[in-house]
Amino acid sequence: MRRQLEAEGWRAGHEEYKTAENQQLHGGATRGPEGWVWLKNGIILDIETKRMDDPATSEDPATAGGWIQFIELWPEATYPGREFLVFQPEQ
Repeated sequence: MRRQLEAEGWRAGHEEYKTAENQQLHGGATRGPEGWVWLKNGIILDIETKRMDDPATSEDPATAGGWIQFIELWPEATYPGREFLVFQPEQ
């Protein structure tokens, strides 16, 4: 899906962790993974995941759970946390 988005002119983005508090929340990292948010023509496409079942104490967190993946579309100006996102340059 990511290759198709790129081929259709979407620009991959990532979050920049600019504050010490935000970096601490993300294990000392200064940037998040790229390719979960995309920008094209003023629209942000956000790929999200959500667990659909309740966690159990005996499960292996690496393999457990029923998950779905979904996409949200936002006008760029109203996307929460837009000020922390950096996108690839236009080609």
